[in-house]
Amino acid sequence: MFRCIIATNSPFTFSGNKQFKRLVEMLRPGTTIPNRNKISDELVDKIYDEENLKVAAFVNGLSATIVIDGWSTLNNQPALGISFYSGGKSFLVNTIDTSGKPHTTEYLVDVLDSEVKRCEIEWKVKVQSVVTDNAANMKAMRTAYKEKTEGESMVQVYGCQAHVANLVAKDYLSTKEMKAVLNKVTSVLKWFRTTHIGSSALREAGIPRPPTACETHWNNATEVLDYFVKHWNSLGDIINTKLSSTDPVYRFMEEIQLKRSATDALLFLKPLATALDKFQSNDCGLSLTYEIWQSVIECAPDTFVEKLSNRRNMAASDVQLAAYLLDHRFSGRKLQPCEVLEAEQYLQSLSEDIMPEVSKYLAKQPPYSSYLFEGSYKDVDPVSWWKSGLRLGFSTQLVDIAVSLVSAVSSSAGLERHFLVWA
Repeated sequence: MFRCIIATNSPFTFSGNKQFKRLVEMLRPGTTIPNRNKISDELVDKIYDEENLKVAAFVNGLSATIVIDGWSTLNNQPALGISFYSGGKSFLVNTIDTSGKPHTTEYLVDVLDSEVKRCEIEWKVKVQSVVTDNAANMKAMRTAYKEKTEGESMVQVYGCQAHVANLVAKDYLSTKEMKAVLNKVTSVLKWFRTTHIGSSALREAGIPRPPTACETHWNNATEVLDYFVKHWNSLGDIINTKLSSTDPVYRFMEEIQLKRSATDALLFLKPLATALDKFQSNDCGLSLTYEIWQSVIECAPDTFVEKLSNRRNMAASDVQLAAYLLDHRFSGRKLQPCEVLEAEQYLQSLSEDIMPEVSKYLAKQPPYSSYLFEGSYKDVDPVSWWKSGLRLGFSTQLVDIAVSLVSAVSSSAGLERHFLVWA
């Protein structure tokens, strides 16, 4: 009962609500409902300890990705959210109010170092990768942490792919042409949202309410343009009967080019939105991201390819390239020669002795025989593929390195959503 109050983020005073008490009494007569003080002082800690034991039992001995992301609370207070991803699920580790503390490289490295150790001690996981947002101080922290742990551990540290994809969308929507298109489209949809005439006409026509333009809502512009194109004929019919020809909204709907421009923009924005959603999903590994980025580049307008490539290079890293190279489903098939070299140099930096095994893997020579890369083996997740290869004589050292790379998740965005409850 009180678990329901906590799980739904309801105020603890809800336990004293008369109707709630009546419902509980009907379901189970004689039940004593704890008051808000007991819930906050005693039961929350009890539930936390119980759930912690369940998490520890579930992830004990598994590899994990630490996720660290900066946020602002509703009161505009700076905060850090830390979680870890393991066994196909994400778990909140800590929320840190950083008010009054300078977000220096040294401070962030200390925070990350302590949280990595905490995860390994408290939950008995093996931290093999760390993903952060792409703020300048986080980038500096990643570099400093690599230097601090060099030679001590095999923790991969890299930036969030989803944040970069969102920056790509902002770049595209900030072009002069797209600004004009989006301003006109939002003006049309705003009329339908904010006027009684427009909103009632939509209800009569059975058309859903248009989405609100919101810059902080990722993929929102795609939703807005998609709605406009999908319902363009119906919106135009309503405006023709409800507005005079001198109204700006009427004139916007008279522009055939506006619909064409919105339709053309969606040819790029939809694949980009799909990519961003994939990056945020819990099951998107870092090795997948290279292929996803390639699919986005293929859909980009010619005039935007250079800008997109520059942004995509922000997301690229030697860790990502090495992960793509060691994912048996791809084996680095789309890498440029210079990228293959960069990936191999990174692997060599982890262990110079490993390169002969990497060469065998790339050449598909025993024990990495070619049949293991074909047919139904492509449906095997890369972590299982590498671990099962130990029975076939795969190098233990290469398996450890490969698992640490292919098990890394791509984004810090999707795994931090539960942090917003605290914020």
